[in-house]
Amino acid sequence: EEYLQVSQSRVESDAFVDEQTSGGTPGERVVIAGQEWEVFTSPERTSVVRVADGVTTVVSGTDTLAQVMTAAGTLRNA
Repeated sequence: EEYLQVSQSRVESDAFVDEQTSGGTPGERVVIAGQEWEVFTSPERTSVVRVADGVTTVVSGTDTLAQVMTAAGTLRNA
């Protein structure tokens, strides 16, 4: 069963990113909707992570990187 998850925190911490990416390994940087994100991969999920204005945003899913990136591209700043 596939899923998608969005998590945010005002605490910039490696522990938050590690938990939300299932210990994912950082990889390439990608541009999504004009914003720079970093790809993290683990056996359980694929994630993209962005830190901006003191907020860490993690979009993770069990589907393809392309689908995770598409979902991240729909997010808007409040």
